[in-house]
Amino acid sequence: MNRNATAQLTREEMTQKAKRYCAYQERCTSDLKRKLLSWGADPLLTDEIIALLKNENFLSDKRYAALFAISKINQNRWGRLKIEKALQQKDIPHEIIRNAMNETDPGQYEKNIMILIRQKMNEMKETDPLKIRQKILQFMLSKGYEAELIHKMLNPQE
Repeated sequence: MNRNATAQLTREEMTQKAKRYCAYQERCTSDLKRKLLSWGADPLLTDEIIALLKNENFLSDKRYAALFAISKINQNRWGRLKIEKALQQKDIPHEIIRNAMNETDPGQYEKNIMILIRQKMNEMKETDPLKIRQKILQFMLSKGYEAELIHKMLNPQE
């Protein structure tokens, strides 16, 4: 069954393609919706396929958010703020985001902060302690870490 790129997929073909898309890697609702629309599904069919895949457990925003948060902390060393913002941009509900963030390991999170601070300090040629501190703070903020936590880790005696 060879089809050219402009051929319209049937409802069943689109459903099967969506199942394969979700089975390959964890997806969120907005990613699947965008993909279905790009395949030529109308909005009503898109909503029907999404409901079906959620019902059959191919699609779960809760599962997606939890895996996303854990992987971004462990692999990319992102901070909570950056992770939350990325999940908000995927239209993940606030409650699901909060639950996903609660499932992360706080020990690993603080360990990542110390690793990143040490790496940044080793990269810098700066000698002025105030400028070093400012650059580290700016770097850590750009990674999505909370300012209070950064200050706490930079000044453990306070």
